[in-house]
Amino acid sequence: MKNIIYNSVLIFCMLGATTVALHAQVAPDPQIIEQLLALDLDQLLNLDVTSAARKPQKLAETASAVYIITQDDIRRSGVTNIPEALRLAPGVQVARIGADKWAITIRGFNGRFSNKLLVLMDGRSVYDPLYSGVFWNAQDYVLEDIERIEIVRGPGAALWGANAVNGVINIITKPAEQTQGMLVATHAGTEDRGGLAMRYGGRWGEDTAYRVYAKGFKREASITLTGQDANDAWQSEQAGFRVDSRLSAEEQFTVQGDMHRDVAGDLAALYSLSPPYGFQLHDDWTMREYNFLTRYRRRTGTTDNTLQLYYSDSFKGTDADVKFDVRSFDLDWQQQLLSTGRHDWLWGLGYRWLQHSYNGEPYAMLQPEKTDWQLFSGFAQDEIELTPQWFLTLGAKLEHNDTTGWEFQPSARLLWSLAPNESLWAAISRAVRTPSRAEAGVIANYQVFPPFSPGNPGDLPVQVRVFGDPAIESETVIAYEAGWRRQWDAQLSTDLALFWNDYDQLRSVTPGAPFLEFASIPHLVLPFTLNNALSGHTYGLEMAVDWRPHKNWRLQGSYSYLRMSIDDSGSTEGSSPRHQFSLLSSLALSPRVELSAWLRLVDELPALGIPAYTSLDARLAWSPLPDLTFSLVGQNLLDDRHPEFNADAEGQVLGEIERNIYLKALWRF
Repeated sequence: MKNIIYNSVLIFCMLGATTVALHAQVAPDPQIIEQLLALDLDQLLNLDVTSAARKPQKLAETASAVYIITQDDIRRSGVTNIPEALRLAPGVQVARIGADKWAITIRGFNGRFSNKLLVLMDGRSVYDPLYSGVFWNAQDYVLEDIERIEIVRGPGAALWGANAVNGVINIITKPAEQTQGMLVATHAGTEDRGGLAMRYGGRWGEDTAYRVYAKGFKREASITLTGQDANDAWQSEQAGFRVDSRLSAEEQFTVQGDMHRDVAGDLAALYSLSPPYGFQLHDDWTMREYNFLTRYRRRTGTTDNTLQLYYSDSFKGTDADVKFDVRSFDLDWQQQLLSTGRHDWLWGLGYRWLQHSYNGEPYAMLQPEKTDWQLFSGFAQDEIELTPQWFLTLGAKLEHNDTTGWEFQPSARLLWSLAPNESLWAAISRAVRTPSRAEAGVIANYQVFPPFSPGNPGDLPVQVRVFGDPAIESETVIAYEAGWRRQWDAQLSTDLALFWNDYDQLRSVTPGAPFLEFASIPHLVLPFTLNNALSGHTYGLEMAVDWRPHKNWRLQGSYSYLRMSIDDSGSTEGSSPRHQFSLLSSLALSPRVELSAWLRLVDELPALGIPAYTSLDARLAWSPLPDLTFSLVGQNLLDDRHPEFNADAEGQVLGEIERNIYLKALWRF
């Protein structure tokens, strides 16, 4: 989107002028205070969660480690994108690599493409088959239209299938009927240079509501350790729509779609077989994505049926040279039996088709370059009321994919409801992570050791080359979990979760015998082959506290502890923080003014050479009218810049995260 900064500043000034004019005539609305601290603790515990059981379920009645980031939390935190909002949740490790890249995981094994985390957007999987991970820069939306983000820590594979190993994140947007009217949000700042989002919602008759939206922003490049521009300036544009229709008293229909375009760059460290044997490549990329989803639901007195299908197409490259293209089609049906006494049955069937093509680069290729991949699945779950206080949930998912064949992923969960405001739960689950295309068929050249250098005493250059394995198998985990939730009174609630995960057949790299290769320059090749030679375990605890010491003051705190013991000399454990702490304080200073401060402490990452850091964000918001808010936000206020993560083996140069100050205006009418 061109002229983002100019448009943002212009709209900001227009809104300011309108405020001055209206403020002279309109008295302060005392209801604004209710918007500043929207939900009380009773409402929070009674929120419906759908990701833990694939059906609406009260948070207090869920036998899983679940955390909900509400729209109110997103607003008060002052974040400008979805990845940064995930820092609010315990057990979630979020590290920014640069302007447009993140490493995000749950309960360890972090990396730019963390491969044990399933991410959904309104039930649509955004898990990428090339790297087994998520392109977080492509997961965007108008933040004010996100209803909540549900985070399930621990395996969700019995319902959601392979790759839901350490957790599930489901980003849920508001129904169209809740986004009526016009919304304009604009911001401008030092690093987030400018952004503009517009949404309009309306109705077609009494039973159909719709919305359309468009947004765009631009962010400055990050800075390397040496003070160099990291060449990762980020510009993004997105547009989409949603239509919700009530066809009858029993039937509902939803159709929605999005178009997304990202332009960003990389500063990559590459190697050659001739002097100087290494160089930095400034590479600019364009990433585009299109998706279309429909959902039909029919609820009668005995059954609740949902049929969903979606299609998506994403590709990355330059305008003249597409590097990879992924097309996917997904069909999913589930049925819940209602009024079945002590049993609550839920089952479903699914089919997914993927087509992936990769053109290759001088330093990497895939075999084959193009492939089709299919997945067939079915699941069943029964929630049994043993007594009015004890509930047992048994479930399993059976899948067949074209890479590893059949996969079986069962789960058993037990909930003890001690009181309406207190519960204990325990669970045991099995989950798998299927191999990515890169793991099965990559051939990639990495580091080159020059002749007569440390590590290479010979007179020929030595090139490190990684080979995928077509016979590589799925990673597996057996997870043991337990938790305790309690609302102590109207002002205080706590949530504690403990876990122990046993992993087997983890991805590893095994060196082979060097061989001589005669190309334009004779050299030795040091081969490494991907396989499943690692195993190990992790354990830890996660705690969340929500406290209202005063009706106008809210404190949300979380602490996470993680220990990992993997057979790779600490390199895996050292890429995820052992300790994390977060405290978000929100104070309504008056019916029109709110102040938020967000403190985060993140432990060191010794395997990556990343020191521990402390970060402070602050937000001051003024609402002169119920539908108009101005806010001043400062992010990373305690230092000029700091590193949070190191790039994976793809060679991207590390970018440090800088302090960011921005102004925002939000107007609904």
